[in-house]
Amino acid sequence: MEMKINPINDHILVRPDPVTQTAGGIYIPDTAKRRALRGEVIAVGLGPRMKDGAHRPMEIKVGDRILWNEYAGAHADFAEQKLLMIKEENVLAWVES
Repeated sequence: MEMKINPINDHILVRPDPVTQTAGGIYIPDTAKRRALRGEVIAVGLGPRMKDGAHRPMEIKVGDRILWNEYAGAHADFAEQKLLMIKEENVLAWVES
């Protein structure tokens, strides 16, 4: 049976980019690593619920690459992946390649 995570309301499920090497090529040991601050959106909720009960559409969509606040969200290990669940309000920007 395949399991799937479906975020609710204004939550976003993100696969953080791995952080193992600096731009200058220096490898960072696990004990000194900072949390990843960017990654790929893999699931989004319906949007925040408004007073009338309807959902406001999310600005973020699956496949977007985003930046978020350093201490935002909650970590979740799912299907052998390290994921992050954050709220839409913690997204700082889209990343364009």
